[in-house]
Amino acid sequence: MSSAVEYAVVHLKVEEIIICGHSNCGAMGALLSEDKDKLAEPLKCWLHHGEESIKDIDSVDNELGFNKTDLLSQANVFTQVERVEAMDCVKSNPNVKVNACWYNMESAHVSDTTIHPSTLHPTPPRLTPNPPTPPRTFPLPHPP
Repeated sequence: MSSAVEYAVVHLKVEEIIICGHSNCGAMGALLSEDKDKLAEPLKCWLHHGEESIKDIDSVDNELGFNKTDLLSQANVFTQVERVEAMDCVKSNPNVKVNACWYNMESAHVSDTTIHPSTLHPTPPRLTPNPPTPPRTFPLPHPP
């Protein structure tokens, strides 16, 4: 991930990075699984990036009753934001901002928050879906 971010920021002059998590994430479910040690080594290596988020599950607001996998997914969004914000190429560029969002696949609803180095907190801020609204629909062209 770090080489892709560095290339985007330094060479492509990207100024906005979006970290997006989602509900029912298989990777987060695997992290919580008792069988995670039985996974193939490349997958275990990839999942390692989310392990530190497990301790943050209690920091995520759960008044809406998310399951443990979804709580971990939400906490992991903020863990990855902190990782990206800590990269030298991001820290040294005041024009770069990192946005965080979380997609609820059941409701097709996106919760978002903007995180900038000046507002980043050591523990994840609340990330909860907006008040329930009908799922977003996009007009599709009618066939001729």
